[in-house]
Amino acid sequence: MPRELFPSSYRCDCGYQSDHFESTVAELKRASLRTPQRLGSDDGGHIVVFNRGEMTAMWCPSVGKDIPINTIPQRIAAGFDSETIDDYIRRASELESVALVSERGA
Repeated sequence: MPRELFPSSYRCDCGYQSDHFESTVAELKRASLRTPQRLGSDDGGHIVVFNRGEMTAMWCPSVGKDIPINTIPQRIAAGFDSETIDDYIRRASELESVALVSERGA
């Protein structure tokens, strides 16, 4: 998954790192609040895609399509390698229902 490296660099899955001026990235993030924006990189192949003020994907020429970023926060994704997100949500809702039952019984 592509990553945003603070404040204005982006790394693709293939290892390419795209570096830009902070002011350019800030301007594109603001513009992407209205319409999706694309930022080309130095190599002429990689393109960073912004939507709603954030990086949403990176187009890689070796893959030939947009690679979306991971939308799961790292603090949730870490430690749940064998567990799917659906399993995590189901387990969280079960724990919530147990907590509600114990509150009623007290």
